[in-house]
This record gives sequence, C-alpha cells and structure tokens, in this order.
Amino acid sequence: QSANETISNGLTQFYSSDYITSEVILENEFNNEILSYIELFQTNIQNTFEGQWNLLQSIISNNQIISVRKTDFILNGMLFNNTLLPYSYIKSYNNCHCATDSTCHEIVRLCIPNREDFINGIFIGCYMVDSLLLSTTECFYNQTCLDTIKFYMFNSSQTYQNLNILNQSQSSQYKTNETIGTILKNLFIENWNEFYSYENYYN
Repeated sequence: QSANETISNGLTQFYSSDYITSEVILENEFNNEILSYIELFQTNIQNTFEGQWNLLQSIISNNQIISVRKTDFILNGMLFNNTLLPYSYIKSYNNCHCATDSTCHEIVRLCIPNREDFINGIFIGCYMVDSLLLSTTECFYNQTCLDTIKFYMFNSSQTYQNLNILNQSQSSQYKTNETIGTILKNLFIENWNEFYSYENYYN
C-alpha cells in the first residue's frame, strides 16, 4: 500500500507538469528529452520510497524497540521470595547480536516433535521487516519447499489455500532467487509502460 501511494502521488505530480520549449525541436531531440524526464521521475520516486523505509528502519533499530514476536529481546520474569523479578536478554543469530546489528538473521527453522525443517531463502532475525527484505523468492518457485511450509499450516486456512507455486516460465525482470528487498526497492513494479507522442507535442 505504501508503494502504491508513493507511485500514485508521484504520477499525479508528474502529470501536472507541462513540457514547454522556446522553439520547435526535432523528434529525435524530443524523444531523448522525454526519456530523460521519465528516467529522472523513476529514480526520484524510488529514492523517495527507499528514504521512507530507511527512516522507519533507523527509528526502530536506533531506539531498540522490542519486537512483539520477541525476535530481538526476550523479556521474562522469575519468582524469588514471592516477588516477580523481571529480566531480559538480547537475542543473537549466527553469533551476530541484535544490540549492535539489527540485520542479524538466520534461516527459518520449522519444527514439531520428531521433525525439523529449514526453509531455504527465508530468514528470521532481530526484526521481521529486516529479515523479510533479506529473504529471497526461491522457495516460492519450488513445490517441495512450499509443501514443507504448508505442512506446518492449517489446511483450512485461506493462506494455505492461496499458497501456490510461482510460474518460472513467466517473463519477469526479477530472478527466481531475487531478494524481497530488491523487489521492494523497485516498488514491486515489473515494468513501466511509457507512452509519449511527438505529434501531441504540437497540441
């Protein structure tokens, strides 16, 4: 939703701009200038969105906000002489400590008694968002990997029903093992549909 709002606001501003020249220019020059404007627009809108995300992540990590999923800090308590004494400890992943690096992560491990599975390309770490951005899409192109995830889900849930393998044969600018962070940086856009007309330049 945030990406859609950024794109929508950017397009509104872009469409409100007029292209005016002091004298008539050739079609080749017109095309080159319009392409430059479009590339500048795309770069600016991506930088705006990335800046918003970086600000949000820095606020969370710099203030060491405790995750509701207890992925960065563990808060607990113990009884001593009928008094509840709170205590906490900082979590670490692969010898990386959340107190000093909010991007610490490791491969997701799913388990039940007598079974344990590691999900390639999907990470868990100090903060869910950081871990998600570091994760890749490779599992969603692999039926065996998806079946492993679905094994731990309620088969009556809507998510279970909708979780299907992605089509590798479908053309895409993204690799099958692309990071979610890369896709997010591109605002989930597969490609831009550019339309401009030299003839309309005279209208």
